[in-house]
Amino acid sequence: MLADDPFSQIEEKPNYLRILDGGSWKPWLPTILPFIDVAVISADFKAPLATDVADTVEFLKGFGITKVVQTNGEESVRYWWDGVTGSVDVPSVKTVCTLGAGDIFHGAFAWGCAQLWNHTNELNAVQVVEVIRFATAIAAKSVQSFGTRTWLKSLGA
Repeated sequence: MLADDPFSQIEEKPNYLRILDGGSWKPWLPTILPFIDVAVISADFKAPLATDVADTVEFLKGFGITKVVQTNGEESVRYWWDGVTGSVDVPSVKTVCTLGAGDIFHGAFAWGCAQLWNHTNELNAVQVVEVIRFATAIAAKSVQSFGTRTWLKSLGA
């Protein structure tokens, strides 16, 4: 490709996962969806004209996103991973404050993906279940105290 081609760089896939933190639908999302590898979405995230999560997953597939994880508060985390579907139960804990729990899940999920991805440059459905379990455990720990950072003290951080 020509060096002065402004699109030459976006044609190459980077050697890392690009993960969407999809809390709710935003009208500008279609401009970035072609660059996303994994969509981590909340139960509130619904694609245009979607009536349920299956419609949203199909919509995302149209952009090439074949890896979707959906959180739903204290309900099981559902996943669609390269044709494999399933769910992972969320640990049952005494909830004090859910502020930031979704962001904490997302951060733990991204960190877990990065750890496995760096070793193999791939992430299969079995591995993603491990990552989801890790992320739900971290998020469950976070909701057991008030605020977004208080729980870190229990880790010695």
